Amino acid sequence: VENLEALDFCVPKVGRDGNIAAAGEKSIKVAPDGKKEEDLPEEVEELSSSESSEEESGRDPTWAAKDWAVRFLAKLGCAPGHDGHPAASSRRIALTSCHAGLGAPALALGMLLPPEALRVLCVCEADENSLRFAKANCKAESACKDLTTVAHGEGQCDVRHRTAKLPAPEPEELHIFVGGFHIRPFVGLDTAVGRVANKNLSIEWEPYQLLRRCIAEQRPSAALLEVRGLGEVPRPQQPGVLRLLIDGNRNPDGTDNWGLRSLGGYGVELIETRSSDFGLPLAERRVFVVLISEAAGGSEAAERAAFLTRTLAGSMPRASVAELLLENSSTRLLHIVKHEWTRAERPAELNGEAKNKQNRLFHIESKELGIRGAPYKDYLNNDLGIKDQDWYPHASTSQKTFLNLAWAQARQVGAEFETLVVDMTQGIRSQPWRDDGLLPAAEAGGALHYTFGRHRPFTGLEVLGCHGFPVGSLDLRGLGGDLLAARLASATAPLPVMGALLCGLLASLGTGDTGDSSGNHAPLCLPTGRLDELKAAAPAVAETLSARALEAWAEEAGSSTEESHLGGRATVLLNLVRNDSFAQRAKGVPQAAPSGEAARLIHSALAKVTDEDEPAQATISGAAGPA
Repeated sequence: VENLEALDFCVPKVGRDGNIAAAGEKSIKVAPDGKKEEDLPEEVEELSSSESSEEESGRDPTWAAKDWAVRFLAKLGCAPGHDGHPAASSRRIALTSCHAGLGAPALALGMLLPPEALRVLCVCEADENSLRFAKANCKAESACKDLTTVAHGEGQCDVRHRTAKLPAPEPEELHIFVGGFHIRPFVGLDTAVGRVANKNLSIEWEPYQLLRRCIAEQRPSAALLEVRGLGEVPRPQQPGVLRLLIDGNRNPDGTDNWGLRSLGGYGVELIETRSSDFGLPLAERRVFVVLISEAAGGSEAAERAAFLTRTLAGSMPRASVAELLLENSSTRLLHIVKHEWTRAERPAELNGEAKNKQNRLFHIESKELGIRGAPYKDYLNNDLGIKDQDWYPHASTSQKTFLNLAWAQARQVGAEFETLVVDMTQGIRSQPWRDDGLLPAAEAGGALHYTFGRHRPFTGLEVLGCHGFPVGSLDLRGLGGDLLAARLASATAPLPVMGALLCGLLASLGTGDTGDSSGNHAPLCLPTGRLDELKAAAPAVAETLSARALEAWAEEAGSSTEESHLGGRATVLLNLVRNDSFAQRAKGVPQAAPSGEAARLIHSALAKVTDEDEPAQATISGAAGPA
């Protein structure tokens, strides 16, 4: 049984009669031994998982953490109902999801709650393919591509196909807002990955300000925001950037137009997650900000949500990338290779100075490694008998050069090639590979993973599986093909991670285990005393990222002094000074850049900060993907 078939991955399905059943009514005949393809169609129809064959429906999953929702509820002590969901919550959830990626919040809540307990008000995605996927799988009442539509409450709706007012939550419903934004407006980093992300989003400053406006105007009971791109910020600067995000920068009149705390009426907390702690073969950390209104528990509830999320970590057995890879002889993989990879256009090569810089970095790395020629290509040709035209047919020359250098790097340190995976969007001199069974962490613009164990890039199905998406129960049409599906999935928060965050959030709302006398019950009610039991059983851990930790950092740094107060935020403030479009175009932000005494203080602080750019990195990202 192929590993991804055990996870009920999408068609083409192979029936007992040897036919591949594609979407629609066509079936394609293949040889009974499955090794030789005959008369495959010239055009590939979009494939849907709805045609799963009956004989595959009862197979045990290879990924043991597939039942993460049941495990989370059991960990918290929420008794599941007859269908595996908990008993209906006291209040129905009304969800608004903006720039959260592939409908992950709605899918996660759909696995945690019974259908009648969830209402998806709106899904907004900047990427057209992500929006189509969310529309097909999230049952949203409205969908839009422009975040300003959500901020204004009216605009072009892709569900109704006309200009319309967006649905609003009912008074008795509990409104949850989930979104995500890139940290770039706060730091102004100019990395290659950041440029790719901003190019494909087509907006770089708007998401945060518009998300903040949505929260300010809609006043949801709780909000969950993913902070993307934090890994691009030098680690010493990260506390200062996060503190600016939470506390903002006070104007002389005491107002603040950037910090989340200045929204008023919300408790704010930071949550850092490691995807590998939730049974996923991913070597990544993600940072989220949770806001809970004072009426729903405020700061105490926000801290409780962070604790419950950390408690759910380790509830599932860990998985390795190798468990989720298709065999190279798989009919599904052969279908993708013939009808997508061999027909895909090769990524455009860099031009001019960018190309020269890339070649210089490749030359430096090959010289340090002491190699000539293409050692990985020679290994494929001579030892494995793989011809050049059969190896990675849609790769550019630069991508193949990158793989030769990465293979040489790994060979010199004795890496395990069966589990060796490289991310070709990262710099070749930053060791962009791992051999511990985990996928390298993707940057905000997505990743392009290659497995040396299979000698091919990852398929979109495999990346979706590594991120915990139940592909067998999803409509995969509209994702834009296999290559783009891999990009979209790698940039999206994994489904079990999003599920853990929302599970902890819903269980923390209210003023106690089961709510207060006014009926403000938590949507997932913990048994009486269960929270105290979990706290007593929690192991002692090193200090985690939190709002209190940032305050302690500020106190140790002496943040009350003028020098330290501005020193950690100098890069951020300079970005706001230089890019006046951020100040002029975002509603509610001061219309002029700081001048006079404020400008003098900023530049004084900047003079104390070392102005050293990080070494340029060669990146082979191929076709640009969405953030």
